[in-house]
Order: sequence, then C-alpha cells, then structure tokens
Amino acid sequence: RFDVSIPALDSRDVSALLPVSLALPLVVVPVALLGLAGLADVWEPAESFIGNVPMLAIAGVAVFQGLTAVAAAHCTRSGAFRDFAALRLVQPAGFALIAAASLVGLNGALVASWGLAAMLGLYGLRKAVSFVSIRESVQAVRRHWKYPLVSAPMALLDTLSLALPVFFIISAFAKDAAGNYSQVQRLIGAPIVLAGLAIAQVFYKHAGDLYRQRGNVERLLWRVVSSSQVNGSWAFCSGRAGASIRFSSRYRSHLSCFEWWLRRSAASSF
Repeated sequence: RFDVSIPALDSRDVSALLPVSLALPLVVVPVALLGLAGLADVWEPAESFIGNVPMLAIAGVAVFQGLTAVAAAHCTRSGAFRDFAALRLVQPAGFALIAAASLVGLNGALVASWGLAAMLGLYGLRKAVSFVSIRESVQAVRRHWKYPLVSAPMALLDTLSLALPVFFIISAFAKDAAGNYSQVQRLIGAPIVLAGLAIAQVFYKHAGDLYRQRGNVERLLWRVVSSSQVNGSWAFCSGRAGASIRFSSRYRSHLSCFEWWLRRSAASSF
C-alpha cells in the first residue's frame, strides 16, 4: 500500500516509489496464494473455502486492482480527477459489456474488466514512471515505510468487515443467500461510497499539497469533517421528512429501511 503515500510525497520520492508500488502486487498476490495453500493443508475450513471459490480469478483481480490503485493515487496527486473518474468507470462498464457478450463467463468478465482498468492506468503512468536505481527505491521505501504500515492493516480490516458476514451466511444458509446479501449491501452502500470517494480524492489532493508545503493539514481535515456532518445531517432530516410523506402505513418496512440508510449515510460521512 505504498500507493497511499503518493499524494503526500515530493516528485523525487514519487519517481522512486512508483516502480516499487507497481511491482508489489505482482509479488504479494503469489505469496498470498502460497500462504492460503499452506493454510489449507492444516486447516479444514480453509481447504473448503479454497475449493469453493475461483482462486485464480481472485488473484488476477487482486493484481489488476493493485496496479489500478497506484494509477488512481497518481491521478489524485496531480489533480487529474477526470482521469481518476475514467479509471473508476471503465471497470464496471467493461464488466457489463463483456458479461453481456457472454464470451468468458462472469468470473472472466470481472478479471478482464479490471485488466482494462489497469491497462488504462498504466497508460496514464507512461510519462510518470522513470527508471531509477534500486538504491534510490530502497532509500525511498525506508523513508516512507510508515505509510503502508498504517494503511495496510486498515485496508485488511475493511475487507474483512465486508467479507466475514458473507462467509458466515454461506456456512449457515446457502450461496444464494450470500449473493443476495452482497448485492443488497452494495446497492445500499453505493451512494455513501460514491460521495465518500469523491470527497476523499479532493481531500487527499489538497492535504498532500499542504503537507509538502508544511501547511496545516489538521485544519483542512476538520473543515471536511464538519461540512460532511452538516451535509449528512441535512440529507437525513430532509430525506426522513420526505419519506414520511411518500410512504403510507402500508409500506412502513420500506420507511424503516430508508431511515436506516439515512442514518448510516449521516454517520459514515464522519
């Protein structure tokens, strides 16, 4: 996760860390696969899990996601928000087109769509990546090792918080129930994710600029937090008032679900 450091670093360190950031997914994913294979030999639930999921497809998606994350971080640093939006759009659009064509199946369409996003990201990085010595890259890694030390566990916990309920649902009910849960979770969280992603990229851009200029990043942070809370609270109040008029007593369950989503939106904005 050296990609999270890119918006905050000066140009010299970015040039030294970009090759490392792009190479890490190609190293970490095979190591993770070997670790899972070893775990499957000694732990039966892991063996059952590996036997029921397309591991090669997951590995391919992980590699392409890592490459895309590096390109997206560089777009954020340079303020190229249109390029960032293109990276985000090409994956779902590509998946929909490839899946509709029924050429490689859904798993193949997922891998291919992330491959398209990764290629677009690498094309955008063609001028940013420069050949630097291994010594320079090692020195940059030593200077900025705290970024992945903090961000990697956070990313792991975020992923586990989304994935663990799916595993429990599969074991307690069925795969169809897990698929329905994942779909509903994504649909309910989509507006929150879209708003949070848009705000975060602008924040990272300006926070990185302030950090390099030794400015006050904390003041910017609290400005973003306070404005997000105001907007989230306004959305909750206005949405709740409108929903109480829109939904009749016959659809109280819909109102409860909508109210829960509004509360989650207001809380997640923080």
